[in-house]
Amino acid sequence: MSFWSPPAIAAFNSSEQTANLENPAARMAQRKTLAPGFSRQALRKVIGKIERICGAHLEAWASADRAIDLATEGRELSFDFSTHLLVNFDVPDEQRAAVKSKLDTMFKGMSAPPINLPGTRFYSGVKAKQSLVEEIKSIMANKTNSSDGSSAFELMAQALRESTQDGQLSDDALAESGISLLLAGTDTSGQGSTAALVMVALFPEVMEKLRLEQEKIIAQHGTSFTLAVLDDMVYADAVIKEALRLAPPAAAAMRQTLVDMQICDKFIPAGTLLWLSTLTSQNFTDPSLKPSGLKTLTPQTLNTLSESWRHIDLN
Repeated sequence: MSFWSPPAIAAFNSSEQTANLENPAARMAQRKTLAPGFSRQALRKVIGKIERICGAHLEAWASADRAIDLATEGRELSFDFSTHLLVNFDVPDEQRAAVKSKLDTMFKGMSAPPINLPGTRFYSGVKAKQSLVEEIKSIMANKTNSSDGSSAFELMAQALRESTQDGQLSDDALAESGISLLLAGTDTSGQGSTAALVMVALFPEVMEKLRLEQEKIIAQHGTSFTLAVLDDMVYADAVIKEALRLAPPAAAAMRQTLVDMQICDKFIPAGTLLWLSTLTSQNFTDPSLKPSGLKTLTPQTLNTLSESWRHIDLN
């Protein structure tokens, strides 16, 4: 099978991005280059930022004078993580708002029919991307580089440079890579954040177990946010992984068959477009994993259940 994207999504990718997506070796090389950006060492460097971002959002939710929209807030939280951690763009709030607005318009265009006429969502999305490229190029040009080069954006730029013959990258190519990370970190991760928030709200007993775990951790470690604290959040980790299983942010993988195939007595001719549902595979193909797993999940079952999650590529 080969990689395949719907026409609207493919239209938003550069020729280089499309070539990399269609090349398994290029995708694997890029993942290996990005891996250090998601390591414990990288996490240790940004854990202070994570604490500040989470603290700011929690304070805003606690002080709200009305019910909050979890779908909106989960995405806002993920966007903050994306801009401050993945791409390391510490810019004024006004500029961040402009980037988010263009990113939202672009994402809507990617899921619209590819009709490039004024007034259509696709057309607006294309224009938003063009403007977003210029916005990110401006951010890069004016950025004071205090980073050590370990952010996902800088590692992706390194991978792209290594894939070119002369080791040089245009500003447009760098901006495109930044957009890819922002989309992945905001929309995909935003859905995961929202799912976890909603499911916790739906199960008060889960919320109570989480609260008891946090009280125990604070009694043992104090209020400082460290890797040791994260390691002790066994139940919280289990809840997040279970939420990702029940509502996977990457809902499907799209492929095209290269040869005739026979799967479960079903003949699939070469050239067939396939929609491989992670939702179905994670919830209905293994009788030991039930859709109601969140309600009965205990820390003791984490090690067993984690085996079922390891094949899922959430990136």
